[in-house]
Amino acid sequence: MSLDLVILDDDGFPESKVGLDANIHARLIRHALRHESKVLLSIENYYEDAVFSERELAKLVNELELLRAADGADEQLRRVIDDIASIARLARARTKNLEALAD
Repeated sequence: MSLDLVILDDDGFPESKVGLDANIHARLIRHALRHESKVLLSIENYYEDAVFSERELAKLVNELELLRAADGADEQLRRVIDDIASIARLARARTKNLEALAD
């Protein structure tokens, strides 16, 4: 099982995806809580779907950049943060939401 961050195409199928397993999700959320990353905490519940609207994506990317540079982010966590920031930028460029789908 993973929590997938996806950009959906016009037919509702994922066109881009970043998957988070339970371990990396827990580490990411702990890091986000320590640094008060309010937008990212929309995905705090691993078993629940969430949506980052187009309006939230710039703030999400900003939070991710701050988290990447913050103390406590090791190499693996930085890679995941980079992957999420990348898909968030792509969603923003395509004027689409970024959806978190628990599968």
